[in-house]
Amino acid sequence: MIKACPESFQRSILLLMNTAFRIRYVFKRWKERLILPIPKEPGNTSIEKTRPITLLDVLGKAHWAILFSRIIPVVERRHLFDSGQFGSRPGCSPKEPLAIAFMIAELATADNIPLITTSQDISKAFDSVAQRLGKETALRRLGLPEDFIMYYMSLDVGNYAEILTCYGRSSEILGTDEGSFSFPRGATQG
Repeated sequence: MIKACPESFQRSILLLMNTAFRIRYVFKRWKERLILPIPKEPGNTSIEKTRPITLLDVLGKAHWAILFSRIIPVVERRHLFDSGQFGSRPGCSPKEPLAIAFMIAELATADNIPLITTSQDISKAFDSVAQRLGKETALRRLGLPEDFIMYYMSLDVGNYAEILTCYGRSSEILGTDEGSFSFPRGATQG
């Protein structure tokens, strides 16, 4: 989307992003998540028959991606990822290990050999650690500058989500106390 903008506008965005990073500023909109329930079946408005999608601020998502892209090379250089880790790694995909697992299962079925397996999807493992302590400790172990760690950690403070309905935002209907809720950044970042 940003690539489609005129070059002068792209330079303005770059200046804004670089300034925000340099002075360690996080815009309020970057902490907002709007949840839009999409009906799975046209006309069926039952909450059980909706697929919620989360709308993120484009610049906030880009900012997060830039920070993440700066951390991952440090993790890779220091060989901190297990060789079996495929998620969040450039050039890695879970497709190959999943294909191997399916082939093993097919062979076991074809040869009538008992097969016992286990699989673990820990897509939110980093977010399930004691929120501040786990992330902060991990970032320090990477040897990142203290001001960067504090800035990165500030991205988890003051986040909130609202649900968009045909009647308006949840906060407009229920008030800000009941109509929005806070959460750590990773809960809807993906």
